[in-house]
Parts: sequence; C-alpha cells; structure tokens
Amino acid sequence: MIYSIVLFLSWPIRFALKLFSPASTRKLVVQTAKIGDYINSTCVFDALYSNGHKFDVVIDKTNESLARYDERIEYVYLLNNFRKNLFRKAKLAQLLFAKRYSEVIVLLPNQFNLFLGAFCTPNYNATIRTYDFGLSSKILSFSYDRLIRHERNHLTLDSYSKCIKHYDEVSYKKSLKLRHFSCYEIQNEKNLKIAGVSLSAGAKWKNLPIEEWQWVFSQFAQNNFLIAVIGIGGDEIKLKKILAKRDFRIMNLINKVSLEQLPELISRFSLFVSSDSGPAYIADAVGVPTLVYAGPCHMREQRPTGNCMIVEPKKVDGGGRKSYIFDTLKSGDFTKLYCTDQEQRDLIAKYIKNLSL
Repeated sequence: MIYSIVLFLSWPIRFALKLFSPASTRKLVVQTAKIGDYINSTCVFDALYSNGHKFDVVIDKTNESLARYDERIEYVYLLNNFRKNLFRKAKLAQLLFAKRYSEVIVLLPNQFNLFLGAFCTPNYNATIRTYDFGLSSKILSFSYDRLIRHERNHLTLDSYSKCIKHYDEVSYKKSLKLRHFSCYEIQNEKNLKIAGVSLSAGAKWKNLPIEEWQWVFSQFAQNNFLIAVIGIGGDEIKLKKILAKRDFRIMNLINKVSLEQLPELISRFSLFVSSDSGPAYIADAVGVPTLVYAGPCHMREQRPTGNCMIVEPKKVDGGGRKSYIFDTLKSGDFTKLYCTDQEQRDLIAKYIKNLSL
C-alpha cells in the first residue's frame, strides 16, 4: 500500500514537472522476471523499435547479457541494484522519472513495477491485470492508460502484445537480435544433426528424473543425433548419472557457454529438449523445434509457439496444483509428473525420428 500512498502524494509535483518538462521520445519496458518470461516479452521489442529509436529496460540481472547485446536496447537498469531498501527504490523511481519517457510498458505487474510505470508519468503506459491482483495493485493500475485483463487460459504473448500502443490485433513473435558477441565453436566432425538438452531449470521442481533422460538419450542415439548438453552447476553430476548405464555420443557444454552465446548456439540444433525453462523459449525464439515436458506448468498460459511437442502429465493433479506465470509454485516434488507411459513415449519417439530425417 505504501507505493499507492507515495504515488498519490507525489501527484502534484509530478504533474507540475510534466508541464514544464514535456516527455521525450524515449520508451521503457519493465520486465523483471527470469529468462523464459524475458524471452516471451521480446514480442513487443520490434514494435517499440519500429521507428529505429532504441528503448530502455528495467530487468533482473539474470537477463543482463541478453539485454546488453540486444541491438534494440539502449540503457539497462538492473532491478537487483535498487531493491535492497526503500531509499534505493526511490532512487530508481527518480532516475526513470528524469528520463521523461513517452511510453512505459510494464510486463511483470508486481506492486513496485506498477509504481514505477505510474511514477514515470508518461504520455502512455500499459500493463496487464492478472488474476493475482490485490487491492494495492488495483489502485496503482488506475494510473495506466491501457490495462489488459489476463487470465490463466490467456496466452502471455497475446496479453503482452496488446500492451503495444498501436496494437493491430496481431500477436507479435518473440525475437532475439543480439550483436557483437563471440560465437561458441562446437566440434562436430561428422556433421551430425544435433539434439540440444537442458538437464535442469531455475526451479528445482522442474527437473526430469534420470530414468526419463536416459530414455530420451536412447532415442537420440537410435536416430544418430549428437547430444549437446548445456547447463550449469550440478548438471555435471546429473549427466554422470544419466551416462552410468550407457555411453552416448555427447558434446558436454555444461558451464562452457555464456547466456549471450546461447541463442546462436541453439539455432544450430535440429531439436531442443527440456522442461518448461528459459532455454526452451530461447530455442523457440530462434526457430528450433522443441520437446517440452510440462510437469505441473500450465502450458495454455505460456508455452513455445513454434514447432513444439508438449508432453503433459496424464494426471493433472498427480503432484499437486498447477503452476501459473503469476502464481508460481515455489517448491514441491513433481517427479511423477515428468514420467511418461508407453503411449506418450511412442509419440515422442515418432517426433524425434521425424526431426532426424
């Protein structure tokens, strides 16, 4: 509620300053979620960049390298540098207000982000009203010119796209336009097709069981794929467990590829497999076919939209309630939801085989 009070009390000052300091042509996107949500938010980037003018972003540090190398983005504000206390949050609000943005789009509408979008006092601001809006969020949203109602069965790409000022009833595509980074050189002497995999995700409950990965790897082997394994940290241990019973043709890229190199690297794959994680959305954004294990994730709300096979559990509530974009599960054991039966495996095997031809 404190953000609503500050916004109300500062209104006369902001209004006066707006009269004497008209808005510039600068635009701002506020999206402080993790990689997958950031990738989906790029559906508005080309529209904002259509006139050739770059825009600024407020993001989480996780996505810093993607934003720094994006040719459409001019200035990057990292929320992590400002959210420790109210004084730093106030500093960020003042910095953004001083830029006199003409347009502000808030794609992660938590209370602080809604406050930032309103405090900037732009000529146009837009956000989405989600199913988890509390009283304070509703009050803050009154300051927005466009409020897109988003429900659990609405695709986030559609909702994000509708925030664009000159929305033309088209759901825009995700797009990554990165430049000036060093590409990762891969060794593929036999010029085999490459199947990329990400063994884990930011949320531990999104991890597939080892037995399922062993079966997926066996399908790659049958179809003569070179398996490229990306990941960080403990993925090395997981990979060793997968290879415990059988050796596969592996290209181990764990801890070797930077985030800004990942889109170009994945674009050279013929297939990408993971749970509902950031790399899967990167693969989808660069046009690579994806095989995604949904687990408890509600895929009608957010999912890859290109050539994708989504493996959903037969029993929706087998491991607990669903996880939604704006009502995310924090923990839990959902291992059973990532296990497949014979019918599902037949469909997966067919999908992999078709991509090997």
